[in-house]
Amino acid sequence: METRTIRHATIKNELAAAVGDAEMQQTICLFHSPPYDCALDRAALDGKFFEHAPLAVHVGSIAIRDFLTSRQPLLSLHGHVHESTRLTGHWRKTIGTTWAINGAHDGQELSLIRFDPDCPAASDRTLV
Repeated sequence: METRTIRHATIKNELAAAVGDAEMQQTICLFHSPPYDCALDRAALDGKFFEHAPLAVHVGSIAIRDFLTSRQPLLSLHGHVHESTRLTGHWRKTIGTTWAINGAHDGQELSLIRFDPDCPAASDRTLV
C-alpha cells in the first residue's frame, strides 16, 4: 500500500514561500481577502448566529494582516467584503506604512480605484 503525505497550504506559508526575504517597500500586493479586524473586512453579520454562537463581523485574513504588518509592502489591494465600505465609510486605511485599499462595492455601480505608486495616499475611488 502506497503512503501519501497530505500537505495543507495556508496563506501564511504560501506568502512566506512566495516572497522569501525580498524587500517589499515598492511592492503592490493583490489579495482577494482583506486584512483582519479593520474597516476593510467588516461584514453585515450583526445579530446573526450559527448553532447558537454569534458570528464575528470582521471576516478578513489574520495571515494577510500579519503579512502586511511585518513586511510593509507599498500598497495592498483587496475585495471580497463588498459591504464593508458602506458599513464603515472607509475604503482604504494604512497598516503601518502600507496603504490597504478595498475595491469591492455592493451597489449597482462598479468601483474604480485610481492610484499612483509614487503617492498611494492620493488614491481615489469612483463609482461608475
